[in-house]
This record gives sequence, structure tokens and C-alpha cells, in this order.
Amino acid sequence: MNRKILFFALIALIAGCVGKPVKPPIETPLPISKVEPYKAVSWEQVDGWLLDRPAAALETFKNSCKAIGRRQQWQLVCAEVAKLDGVSDQVARKFFEDFFQPNEIRNEDGSVNGLITGYYGPELDGSRIKTEQYKYPLYRQPDDLLI
Repeated sequence: MNRKILFFALIALIAGCVGKPVKPPIETPLPISKVEPYKAVSWEQVDGWLLDRPAAALETFKNSCKAIGRRQQWQLVCAEVAKLDGVSDQVARKFFEDFFQPNEIRNEDGSVNGLITGYYGPELDGSRIKTEQYKYPLYRQPDDLLI
């Protein structure tokens, strides 16, 4: 008799330890904007384009090709900019007009005014001593890092 009571008490104890079933989270789909975020525009629509001095920007782009030029989608344009050296603003302007498409960025309500910011600051935990947690070394900054 004691064994039966002990058996049922143990079953009741184990059954009492079972938690409530957890409901899966309800996934709410992101709202679909009725406005395309990017709209191709002509170079004439870019404020100050004809008054700007793009030769300096061309040199900066040329330097960035040292890193991005290894990617297939940039190889053609980087090969073309490598042919240019010490060019005038007029030649630089033509280069950008031939190889790039300006886009207007629009808000969800269709307006074009806003603020865009962005940065990337890597933060890595590390140790001067190799441990189980820190197995891999961090090397110096790469020579081709774009800053």
C-alpha cells in the first residue's frame, strides 16, 4: 500500500513540475511602403553638380579602387578610372556621368528632406594572453583598409 501511495505521489510531483506551454511569438510583417525609396534622377537634378569640382572626388574614388577594385562589380569602372591622371573637373564630371547614376532618396511619405548618418566602429574584446576564450590573435590594421 505504501508503495502505491509513494508511486502516485511521485507521479503527482513530476506532473506538477511541468511548465506551461510557451506560445511562439507572433511575427508581425513589416509594413510595405507604397513609395520606392530610391528614384533615379538626372545629373542636372543634382544641386550644384555643374558648379562642383569633381576632380578631387575622382582622385579619392581612384584610391578606393585599390580595395574595391578586387570585387567583380567594380572592376570595369576601376580599370577606367586608372587610365585617368590629373584630369580637369570637366573630364572628372564626364567620368561620373558615364559610370554612375544619381538617385534621390525618399521617405515613406514621399518627401525628400531628411538626415542620413552612418558609421562603423568595430569593438573587439581581446586579451594579451592566449586563453580558451581568446584563442585567435588580432593583427594590425590592414594596409588596404578604407578610412
